Amino acid sequence: MKQPFSPLLLVCAIAMSACAQTDTHQLDLLKDYDHDIWSGPDSWSNSQWQWKKILRWDRECDYVADVETYDLEQQGQLVTVMCVPGAYQPTYTLYTYQADDHYVRKLELGDPNSTDDPKKVIGRLHYHKALHQLAITSLSRGAGDCGVYRVFQLGDAKTPARLLERRERSCSDQPLSNDKASKEAVYDPTQWPLIK
Repeated sequence: MKQPFSPLLLVCAIAMSACAQTDTHQLDLLKDYDHDIWSGPDSWSNSQWQWKKILRWDRECDYVADVETYDLEQQGQLVTVMCVPGAYQPTYTLYTYQADDHYVRKLELGDPNSTDDPKKVIGRLHYHKALHQLAITSLSRGAGDCGVYRVFQLGDAKTPARLLERRERSCSDQPLSNDKASKEAVYDPTQWPLIK
């Protein structure tokens, strides 16, 4: 027996479909991309969509949009969004976030030697959870023997980051010493010359 058409059922089905989809009409999303290699933001996890809504990062970060979070003081969070994986080091946009009052700060920790935009951080990140310190190693070349190493003290989400340490090693064409300790010092940015 054929069931009669029910407008109420149709309205319910449309409403359920709309609830299942993410509301993206107010988000600036990357729309021009190679659909053969990436299915677009539709392939993001629920977590990525939530962070995009909260942080509203630029669409240039949408292609990768890998998000990592780290605990700060007073239940704040450091949020890193990878924008470009890069050949030997990624580019990130960094934020601090406080959930209780939805406070968001876009950090300006980009090094002028690496980028013209202080909101872009180019380099490898290492966060020391116990000390709430963020180390950024911005390499000048893929060999990893030169660049800039900086350590920032982070407090809560609302306190600006404070530079604790800056080390630099310039690139040189001179051959490396055969001494093992000298070689290790060249590739360990925590041993590069300290800049005052």
